[in-house]
Amino acid sequence: MTPDLQILLIAVVFASQIFVFSFYAPIRWQRYHARLFEKYPREEYPRLHPLPREELERKFALFRPLHLIIGVGAALVLLGAFIYANSARGLAGPMVMCLLVQVMLPLYIALPVELRIQKGLSSMPPPSRRSVELASHRLHFADVGRARARHAGAESCLRSGNVRVPARHDGHLSRADR
Repeated sequence: MTPDLQILLIAVVFASQIFVFSFYAPIRWQRYHARLFEKYPREEYPRLHPLPREELERKFALFRPLHLIIGVGAALVLLGAFIYANSARGLAGPMVMCLLVQVMLPLYIALPVELRIQKGLSSMPPPSRRSVELASHRLHFADVGRARARHAGAESCLRSGNVRVPARHDGHLSRADR
């Protein structure tokens, strides 16, 4: 039997799902955490790392073979389903089941780590309150016009009324326009 376009399309989506969830995303996740530990060390950013680095790396090391095993298993399911599927629905069912395994199993294992991180964050003292005084710095068109006129040495033109300064952008007249 020759596969039709729907079966080929679902097979391509299934293969890309296996690649992204089992190989590409875990590698990116591992690089992200390694860079996070390098760029933001625990000594300088204690709230960013509530658990020791060794403990987190030990947990992350568990995910590498897990994702590899799930990816190889999903690839075998794809191969078997592609060979024996009679319709697009026959290939879509194993694809959804592999998606659930690819997402739920690592999530089930990562949940205790996340709970320990949350517990570590809640046991830390709250961060110090920082305050900044924000001043409103509004620059109006009239102010810009005056600054240009002063810079050019044409203040006498403003006093004599020969130069008209435009109104401010919020609809109010500047002092020169009143």
